[in-house]
Amino acid sequence: MLHFAHYTLRVRERQLLAHGVPVRIGSRAFDLLLALARGGGQPVPAQALLQAAWPGQRVADNNLRVQLSGLRKLLGPGAVLREPGAGWRLALPLAEVEVQADTADEAEDSSPASAQSITGMLPALPSRLIGRRQEIEQAADALQRNARLTFVGPAGIGKTWLALHCAAQPAGRPSGGVWWVDLAGVQTQQGDARPQTAAVVLAVAAALQLKLGASDDLAELVQALADRALLLVLDNCEHAVAAVAALADALLAGASGVRLLATSRRALRCSGEMLLPIAPLSLPDAPGLDAARRSDALQLFEARVQRAYPRFELTADNVDAIADICRRLDGVALAITLAAARAPMLGLDGLRQYLDERLRLFRQREPVQGERHPSLMAALDWSHGLLSPHQQVLLRRLGVVPATFDETTAAALATLSPLDETAGLQALQVLVEHSLVEREPLLAAASAGARYRLHETVRLYARHQLDSSGEALAVRGVLARHLLAVLRGPAGQPARAAGPLRAHLSDADHDTLGVVLQGVAADGHFELALQLLIEAHPHLRLHGHHQDALRWGAQFLADARTQAQPLLRARLHLAQATICWEVARIAEGIAHVHAAQADLQHLPDEVQLRARAWRWSGILHLALRQHDVAAQALQQALHHDRVGGDTVGMATTLNNLGNLWIECGLYDEAQRVLEEAREINERLGLTWGLAVSLENLGELAYVRGQPEQALVFWQRSLPLMRELGHRYHEAAQLIYQAQALRRLGQGAAARAPLRLGLQIAREQRLQGLAADALVVAAALTLDQGAEHAPAAATLLHLATRERGERVPAGPIVPDLAEITAAVHKALGDDHWRAAAIAAAALSTHAVVV
Repeated sequence: MLHFAHYTLRVRERQLLAHGVPVRIGSRAFDLLLALARGGGQPVPAQALLQAAWPGQRVADNNLRVQLSGLRKLLGPGAVLREPGAGWRLALPLAEVEVQADTADEAEDSSPASAQSITGMLPALPSRLIGRRQEIEQAADALQRNARLTFVGPAGIGKTWLALHCAAQPAGRPSGGVWWVDLAGVQTQQGDARPQTAAVVLAVAAALQLKLGASDDLAELVQALADRALLLVLDNCEHAVAAVAALADALLAGASGVRLLATSRRALRCSGEMLLPIAPLSLPDAPGLDAARRSDALQLFEARVQRAYPRFELTADNVDAIADICRRLDGVALAITLAAARAPMLGLDGLRQYLDERLRLFRQREPVQGERHPSLMAALDWSHGLLSPHQQVLLRRLGVVPATFDETTAAALATLSPLDETAGLQALQVLVEHSLVEREPLLAAASAGARYRLHETVRLYARHQLDSSGEALAVRGVLARHLLAVLRGPAGQPARAAGPLRAHLSDADHDTLGVVLQGVAADGHFELALQLLIEAHPHLRLHGHHQDALRWGAQFLADARTQAQPLLRARLHLAQATICWEVARIAEGIAHVHAAQADLQHLPDEVQLRARAWRWSGILHLALRQHDVAAQALQQALHHDRVGGDTVGMATTLNNLGNLWIECGLYDEAQRVLEEAREINERLGLTWGLAVSLENLGELAYVRGQPEQALVFWQRSLPLMRELGHRYHEAAQLIYQAQALRRLGQGAAARAPLRLGLQIAREQRLQGLAADALVVAAALTLDQGAEHAPAAATLLHLATRERGERVPAGPIVPDLAEITAAVHKALGDDHWRAAAIAAAALSTHAVVV
């Protein structure tokens, strides 16, 4: 252990502490820092540093400069200094090395060249381990406290490699040594586990060089080991879990000095077993070169490419491409190794394109000696072969899902023969146990149930199996109908009981929705795809996927097959109009309404849909301040609501009429219709309608000069909007509340809701609302004094740029002219123009209110 300044370098653990707190540091940076620290403040020649970080390799000097630059950023200016002609030195004050910093241990920890030099019974370590320090520490601690430890994880994740390095650690090694048993050659038996147990016993006896009297006598093996203290490493146990579990239980009962470390794609379920799931290698947690150098996945990619091309290194120019490659490979060690081996031949751009043909890539043999599987494809074939026919069926069907999924999706995919829902869910649990499907941890308040995912490589393998099965078309149809049922809500729920904006589909299913929409349309189920897109619009609105909605809607409306579906086409036009209104593309929204009305002329029975079209015509013309046209449209909507007996629709139309009368200054009329709308919504239990009524009543109170009453209404409406998950209205009401608080002289209290409202508007790309938030921010800034007028003017100019042709939200309208005039007066024309120039050079997203 070495100390310098407020840092501690724990050599055996390869850990750097600052004030006792662990600091993230790359493997090569650690080696360089160790060499500099051991230099005792004296210059260390560049060649010695190169050998410390890249032993036995020929590496360009630029690599050293990059790593030392990273160290200087980590330790601070002046910590590492260059002495011309002499090398580099650590300029921080050094303390003495503690007694327990055993030199032999430090040397071994740095890079064990071969496990054979430690015990003679382990395979040679093929190369130094990148990352996994935490897992090694956890494993060492677990084996001290527990006699049974199993590394579990999917194919290619690096379980064998990690077990080798754990076994090679000198700390805590039993007196009887460490013994390695590769069970890959043990044949799988169906039914009775006894023949397989005999094969496992033989394999263990052979590795331990024991001669047993009976070839299948487990009791004799246990007796032979009864007085020995050793660590037995059993590699590749997933196809023989019953036999290995029987061995483990027998050893626990009769040879308690034998500890077991196993690698498997599923748990052994033996007595006293402790599981250590092996996660993918870490990916960059931020953009840029510094984050990349902290990523184990990118370090592995760099190291593997350097085997064929030693001059290769991570740079600012290539880091984004390498990070993308490693992300697409899920941080799976074997997949990264296979891809990196081909990088010198293909180049990074070529490799990224080649990943689209990943299955062909993974069929190639890994050229590096010492890797356990010749290819990831072989490892996946091995895992697939261990599954029952039903489990294989579900795995291939899950290949159609591009993202995470829940149990209801798996159950839906099981409705096709030969599975049923029960068999499907049972198969899902087995796939999790085999590490082919990963169960994601439940978030505290996120969802009602667990979600699952396939690593991308496993998903591609499953999809390949699905395409070869001949049932891909049927499976995509089943998934589409499942999503449609979820979007429509639980069976038996009263029509629109929660209002028109209740999204039953999780945002985590959005990628699946996009893939299914395109897939089923191409499969010939165009009407199903069209229905799916229409029903998805509340989901798309609530979760901020407005651009996807516009793009997908345009694609389907341009398809000639839509022309044969006038009712569905009219519904899609109206759904698109709602999206256009939220992103303030008003003219485009009106065009969609007109197209829907043209279709509905030939559908006289669709009274409720005609009412909806008139309603949206009124809403959109109101946004353009075309009050006469809006009034005529909303009166038509109200007439059709009554003719069609649609009380819910009537409440919605009354809400919009209230907005119209507010803008026209007819406050008493607005009060009447809004109170009527609120009564209907409360009586019918319509969350969405009630939230809108309260929001509009707040706007009415505000323009009547009653900000305190407005605040009460908005504070009642906001939790309802959050319950529905409607981010647009949540952001709007937070901004409204901020302006009301400002009017009440509570500028400091207004900042928190304003910041949150602006944050949501930016996340959802709601530029009109973001502009309104900047207007309120400008007012709050000017309220602090005339000296802040230039900053307020800059905010107003940014708001104008953000808004473009968009109109501001309701309560901000009367304030905008007043705020602008006050700022302009405080500055004068010249400074106002100067503020415009300053705003032009700023990014709106960089502004903090």
